Amino acid sequence: MPVTDTERITMRVPLNMGHLIGNTLRQYAMRGSHTWQIAAYNVGPRAGSYGFANELSFSCLDLLKGVLICNDKPEPGKEKKCVFQLKGNEYVCGDMKIVNLGNLGITSMNVCLVCASGTRTAEQNFEVAKRLCPAEQSDFVAVPSRHTRAIKFRYEVTPYDLTTEILDIEATAGVVNFARSAAIQSLQELSMQVQPA
Repeated sequence: MPVTDTERITMRVPLNMGHLIGNTLRQYAMRGSHTWQIAAYNVGPRAGSYGFANELSFSCLDLLKGVLICNDKPEPGKEKKCVFQLKGNEYVCGDMKIVNLGNLGITSMNVCLVCASGTRTAEQNFEVAKRLCPAEQSDFVAVPSRHTRAIKFRYEVTPYDLTTEILDIEATAGVVNFARSAAIQSLQELSMQVQPA
């Protein structure tokens, strides 16, 4: 997923805090936000590691090309099974669609989705299929998933006066606000959980 638009944000912060704040925001930004992605497909009975029964003319490797386009509100940690139907050249389920698989030639497929951040291996995603569809797990093909788009984040700190400095951030549009909100929420939860001895 390519880096899209960038934005520049300038903040005046207390002296000697610019690098701490900039690095903290970068860590939260790089962690990324949660998105729904494909964990595993069931297009019919499997025959071996790479193929399928019922004379299907593609291999398991072809499923790696599938891309989920979804506007559903992210629900971190949630998993769900959906049935996608072929409509034109895309597989559709409600307002979600899977592109790049129109050449498979099958009318519908069961798909396990997972909402997460960062990246997940095919092995991690197979666990989703095992939880959601234990009776059919052997027919699912798990795929690795990338939940976070590529992010650019660069910052510079320059002196301003005797008590403040300037933190200048150039980053992928939207990630600084996300990182700031996530950092504030995490630190507030930390302060609530720490109890005096």
